[in-house]
Amino acid sequence: MILPWVCLFPGAMMPLKIFEDRYQEMLRLSLAGNRLFAIAHTTGEEDECESLGAIGMIRACVQSEDGTSNLVLQGVSRVHLGKVRLEPYPHSRIAVLSDPDETSAALESLRKKIHTIFKTRATGELEIPEGYVQHLDKITRHGAFADMIASTVIENPESRRLLLEELDVTARMEMLLDLLVEENSE
Repeated sequence: MILPWVCLFPGAMMPLKIFEDRYQEMLRLSLAGNRLFAIAHTTGEEDECESLGAIGMIRACVQSEDGTSNLVLQGVSRVHLGKVRLEPYPHSRIAVLSDPDETSAALESLRKKIHTIFKTRATGELEIPEGYVQHLDKITRHGAFADMIASTVIENPESRRLLLEELDVTARMEMLLDLLVEENSE
């Protein structure tokens, strides 16, 4: 699905309302198959998209009487999209992009700083349940941790897009920390 300024982060949940016939057909085939559904960001040109997007698993889907469908998509991974063909609906070959399972003192330090800022904001102004904050502690991969924070608190669409496009985990965490510090100082 090609959408303007929409970012599906791995691990995050995204509600979608499907109403276009072409996307209804794509949804029907996805539900009959592997339940995977890709989201790509439009470049501004009609039906053209960036080469990096995300793939998600359809976790729930309800069809309304008016023929539209409401679904919840859970992000699985960033993907590189090949040439996108538009008929009968947007589709492409994809390459799954995985974060390396790395650890270092620098990543641990970034994670602690991000977690501290997030926890302060989460339990205060954001009213995020304590259970969510505790859930973050169980995420072992630094990239997944950064993606969950980004999907939860970063609202600016351009910033979200930059975070999604950053494949280097250290650079992504540094960018996230800078954004959180910037928001905290406003």
